[in-house]
Amino acid sequence: AFASMLLVAPAIAWDSGAVLRREASLAPGVPLRTRIYTAIGEHDDPHVPDAWRTFVARLTVRASSAHPVTSEVLAGETHISAWPVGLTRGLRTLFPPPSAARR
Repeated sequence: AFASMLLVAPAIAWDSGAVLRREASLAPGVPLRTRIYTAIGEHDDPHVPDAWRTFVARLTVRASSAHPVTSEVLAGETHISAWPVGLTRGLRTLFPPPSAARR
């Protein structure tokens, strides 16, 4: 449904990992058909990193060069402060400006 997805500080651990359970039931082995950028803050809430890393690993297995997964842990950022940094980096990753040579 989407060509690109930007996920900053996603609530993967919500409801005891409901997102991970749903992803496992819907898409085992199905190749990605979207480009994904996702990030969390280095100092995110304690329950976030493990679920997020599991999610990223699952997506990365299904990724391709045409539909990559880019993930970052944003140095010095928290769950809240990761939003503006991740949004900016994600937009630049998913929608790079035209090269100077093409102008």
